[in-house]
Amino acid sequence: MDLIEILTIILLISASALCIALIYFIYRIVKSVHSISLDMEALSYSLNPLIESTLEFSNKMNLITNEVNSQLQTTRSVVNSIRSHVDEILNAETKIRNGIENAVMPIFKNVNAVGVGITSFWRNYKTGKQKKYIL
Repeated sequence: MDLIEILTIILLISASALCIALIYFIYRIVKSVHSISLDMEALSYSLNPLIESTLEFSNKMNLITNEVNSQLQTTRSVVNSIRSHVDEILNAETKIRNGIENAVMPIFKNVNAVGVGITSFWRNYKTGKQKKYIL
């Protein structure tokens, strides 16, 4: 056997070993990818309930938000209605107070003036009477 034949045999054995190693590593890569695929599938099954509960939570939050907005609108309308009634009552109170003041104040001033006049009359009457006796 000649050196070229020995090197050719070594080359063929090396090529065969590389092919076997390549097949083995491809097998390992496929096995790893399959394992990752199974893990992803298991993760997907685990995440499905989470996603469903999140969607349900989101729907319930939307309903609650709509209900809160409805209640807020109702509250605003009640507050605005109360505010308008209070404004009407305050306006009526102001009108009544002004009407009473305009009607009563002249009478009160007249009664006060009469009281001052009577007081002045009695004071002058008493001082006039005392002057009569003093003379």
